[in-house]
Amino acid sequence: MNFIKAIVVCSFMLLSGIVLAQTGMKDIKGTICDESGEPIIGASVIVKGTSNGTISDLDGKFTLSVSDKAVIEISFVGYETQEIKMNTPKTDFKIVLRDDAELLEEVVVVGYGVQKKSDLTSAVATVKSDELAATSVTSLDQGLQGRAAGVVVLNTSGQPGAGTSIRIRGTSSINGNNEPLYVIDGIPVISDASSFSTGALQNPALNPLTNINPNDIESIEILKDASATSIYGARGANGVVLVTTKQGKSGKPKVSIGAKFTLQQVTKKMDMLNSVQLAELANEVADNDGVERNPVFAGLNNLSKINTDWQDEIFRTAPMQNYDISVSGGNDKTTYFISGNLLLQDGIIIGSDFGKGSFRVNLNQQINKWLKAGISTNLSYSRSNGVVTNAEGGFASSVTSWALEMNPGLPVRDSEGNYTYENNMKSPNVGNPVQDALEAKNRNTSFRTLANAFLEYMPIKDLTFKTSIGVDYFYIKDQSFGAGELKRAESNGGYANIGNRDGYNWVWENTVNYNQTFGDHTLGVLGGMTAQAFVSENSSVSTADFEDGFLGFNSIQSGALRQAANSGIAEWQMLSYLARINYGYKGRYLLTLTGRVDGSSKFGKGNKYGFFPSVAGAWRVSEENFMKEMKAVSNLKLRASYGIVGNDRINSSVRFPFLSTMTQGSGAGIWGGGDNIVESQEASQNLRWEKAKKFDIGIDAQFFKQKIDVTVDFFHENRTGIFQQRASIPDEMGLVTLPWANVGAMESWGADGNISYLHQFNKDWSLTARANFTYTNNKLTEYEQSGIKYPYQSWVGSPYGNQRGLIALGLFKDQADIDNSPKQTFMADVMPGDIKYKDVNGDGVIDEYDEVLIGNSNVPRLQYGFALELKYKRLSVSALFEGVGIVDFMYGGNGFYPFTGKQTGNVLSIVADPSNRWIPASYSGDPSTENPNARFPRLTYGPNANNERNSTFWMADGRYLRLKNVQITYDFTCPQMKKIGLQGFQLSLIGDNLACWDKVKLWDPAQASGNGAVYPLQRVFTLQANLQF
Repeated sequence: MNFIKAIVVCSFMLLSGIVLAQTGMKDIKGTICDESGEPIIGASVIVKGTSNGTISDLDGKFTLSVSDKAVIEISFVGYETQEIKMNTPKTDFKIVLRDDAELLEEVVVVGYGVQKKSDLTSAVATVKSDELAATSVTSLDQGLQGRAAGVVVLNTSGQPGAGTSIRIRGTSSINGNNEPLYVIDGIPVISDASSFSTGALQNPALNPLTNINPNDIESIEILKDASATSIYGARGANGVVLVTTKQGKSGKPKVSIGAKFTLQQVTKKMDMLNSVQLAELANEVADNDGVERNPVFAGLNNLSKINTDWQDEIFRTAPMQNYDISVSGGNDKTTYFISGNLLLQDGIIIGSDFGKGSFRVNLNQQINKWLKAGISTNLSYSRSNGVVTNAEGGFASSVTSWALEMNPGLPVRDSEGNYTYENNMKSPNVGNPVQDALEAKNRNTSFRTLANAFLEYMPIKDLTFKTSIGVDYFYIKDQSFGAGELKRAESNGGYANIGNRDGYNWVWENTVNYNQTFGDHTLGVLGGMTAQAFVSENSSVSTADFEDGFLGFNSIQSGALRQAANSGIAEWQMLSYLARINYGYKGRYLLTLTGRVDGSSKFGKGNKYGFFPSVAGAWRVSEENFMKEMKAVSNLKLRASYGIVGNDRINSSVRFPFLSTMTQGSGAGIWGGGDNIVESQEASQNLRWEKAKKFDIGIDAQFFKQKIDVTVDFFHENRTGIFQQRASIPDEMGLVTLPWANVGAMESWGADGNISYLHQFNKDWSLTARANFTYTNNKLTEYEQSGIKYPYQSWVGSPYGNQRGLIALGLFKDQADIDNSPKQTFMADVMPGDIKYKDVNGDGVIDEYDEVLIGNSNVPRLQYGFALELKYKRLSVSALFEGVGIVDFMYGGNGFYPFTGKQTGNVLSIVADPSNRWIPASYSGDPSTENPNARFPRLTYGPNANNERNSTFWMADGRYLRLKNVQITYDFTCPQMKKIGLQGFQLSLIGDNLACWDKVKLWDPAQASGNGAVYPLQRVFTLQANLQF
């Protein structure tokens, strides 16, 4: 029997050999290990260009059948990929994978250059282009949320084209600008929304950063510590955001086409009462308050016939389309990148939309071996139509708050098809939000050009001279109009406003860079001079009383009443000198010295110049001999930095503060009645830079062949000379306006960091996990106040921006409770069910002197994000979560306090729940309804000066966790496509703002402090297609 088996086996082997020989196939085997000889488990071995492959086992071994014409690829995370041709008789291979040096040699963009990541001594966070591509964001600042350590992004409005507010490592200034400096391809650009507004509109200013197409961006670097930002001197105190756009690469032309089709909807509506519920509650409140019932709420049967959800009437599911095309390529002399973008976005509020087109050209030319030139140009045009939001004053003004206050018992249009003009409750009445959104015009048109040209000269190896000039030109036109038929315009018979602003910012920079290696020593020296100037001219005109508003703002002269005509110019200049030295020894010990001198026209004689130095050092511990045996540690670096940076961005309403300005007025002036001339600005001749002394200590570590990457930083800052308007100058000085001075100081501190994990399970499966966090805190160390009677009223020693108010002790139980408590002075008589407050100073009276620090700021002190991406062959699924913590806000405003405007306004449905409010037993017949711990106090018609005050009663927790983004992508690329010239095709489904877990519940927690009166954020669903040719 054994003999027969042997014959069969031999025959089979012989036959197999014949078949393999005829087909050119052979069996190979091998062992895969690292440079130390350790086997690599799970390395991918695949025949190039096919799906034929395998992975190495626990001993690093593999077997595979291949053709003798094949090329096999061996790869594993953290190692360089190897290719081996099979046109050899060899069938047993020992393959040694080398560490992927590119992971450590990855370059990071820093101010005026690039550095190897391994040589970096400063705190820098990076967001790559693929992270931005996975979203439906329309501006680069929106793409930073939840993705970069040290960055807090605040969304104040969801209006198409509206901007965000960004804090790098928290709030550090009081009246100066807290926004970072944005540098795009070397040009410091104007990013302040107020610089792009003429004041003619009643909706949020547009975001200047929407002019940059996110798909044109290669990477974003956020410079956080003094070592990184001091090279920008007076503008680096709030951090710097460096944006690098895509460049062409040598090779065949590559064409990329992308299209996104998006649907947007409101993330959360406020749950309001219907017409019958409102009438029932209004009648109850009138009875309890001892006033006559409103006839509007009589006849509940009739009211039930009309039930208008005014939020549904103004909100809609809105489409958005985004198209991109780019062409890139070049040769060893010339490279190019050309792109175009078209964005068409309807807003989720009727009457609002945003459209933008942009065109970019990046060209680089190697003229000869020592001379290189390049240009970068971005042209953009946008137009938006907005609605009035984020414009609350003493009474409701936003269409969002009008939708909350309109009586649900009123129709949008009457039986004859005419709009319902206004609410039918008592004054001040709001208008029809539907009519206002559709007919009140708020249009913004903008054109912007960003251009940069450079010339690079290398006379000898390692020495480079570079000169560049950049221009940021913008033109803005704002137009608004409201016909006399609108409630908003009833006081002036219709209004029209037109504002124009155009300006430019130019930068001329000249640098010299020398890099050399001397044995174990490396040296890099940068020196330079920059000049910058900004000019902005504006004009505006306003008229009112239109007999015929058919032409709207296109016939502004038709207004019989000339309300205002203004023009002005703003300009400043800056001259700077900069230097940086980078030194390294054996790649282990790194030192960076930086200094910059800035001279600014914003300050007076003797204070125009400031010097901003920094020093940073790093120790690459992993390069030490004693670390060589620690195979788990791929890279370990300790960093520390200290430096001084500045802030020259004074409050935008203050220009040339070292000069006094005179204004002609009329009426009772300080020197008597009649016409007079007053000092509208008191000179502050000694005003100088805000200075921030920053200290940072950090650690960068990579483990298990770069599978795990960790960065953590701890930072501390002392900012002095903070701009503040004087508050303690005695009246005897006779000043009409108080001057500005450097009298504030603030200390801030915190930590930020990120961690990532990359694991390749086999040739098909891989997992990437990322997380980041930012924690910040601060306290005022100097702050000038007036009217301080008790020490706890001083802001010094407490965090800036934290909530202040009264300490609530629940609700008064009965009259005896009122009689036995300190007298509350905010209204003539408090009643049972009103809010009871703590007498902090013990004087037997509750007044403004009992207001204390009671909660956190509405700017989060903690922001974090974490993401997961799972890949299987051509399918990838990713999710990003983003959250904030240590943040409080105050409930209140027109949309929250029930019946604050007497009968004006609808009411939140939670108020109608008897368990949520204090109800007198005399009305309910049940003593338990007099709940001293109810969410709402005694309801009254009209404002209640005692209850509607900032206090712990209304303070709420604004923390949340949001499912920020989910993306599912499938790569359909296959060899057959290449036959028709298609190199790649990917299809993605993207969802943004899909879910949120919070304690606010009533509206989106990211806009909690707006109390429902702002343009809401959107939930977004996108279908994206990308093709490469």
